[in-house]
Amino acid sequence: MTDYTVPRIGRNGFQRILVVCEAGDRSDLAPLKLAVEMVDSATQGEHPEPHVQVLSVMEPQPGEDFIRTLGGASPEKLEELRRKDRSADVRHAMTEAGLPESTVLTVVPGKGFVEIIRHAMAMEADLVIKPAAQVGGLHARIFGSTDLHLLRKCPCPVWIMRPFPESEAKEATAPTPLVV
Repeated sequence: MTDYTVPRIGRNGFQRILVVCEAGDRSDLAPLKLAVEMVDSATQGEHPEPHVQVLSVMEPQPGEDFIRTLGGASPEKLEELRRKDRSADVRHAMTEAGLPESTVLTVVPGKGFVEIIRHAMAMEADLVIKPAAQVGGLHARIFGSTDLHLLRKCPCPVWIMRPFPESEAKEATAPTPLVV
């Protein structure tokens, strides 16, 4: 997948890795695949296999519950349905990335950075891997709010992965035209 060496910190490397999945879409594959590479690297190097957990936080969207509640469903039922949908999406991404079925997946409602830090502290994580926030326009080159909160407040290292846009990948490989 990549041409860099998988990072190792300390004698046994990262032993407790928390991977954050935002929505179970294509942007989540890079962090999940990196976790798979780190596990494979540890087992090939005769180090203890790292413990990987996956976390997905469902942040409330403005007006979302109000609109759905108009249909007659209770907020608890709506949360249960959202959790079930998110779990299925993230499980699919985990399978596609190559993580085993036994990998712990937690889907929780709440504020993103708060829940990520809470789970990192609970599992005493050595590393948090998270996809970069999907922002566009002028903000496409900077980190999102959740990313900045994590970089400042998380008790362990945070690896934020930004996917390489296909349009930029084509531009990087295409020859630059000479303007005369």
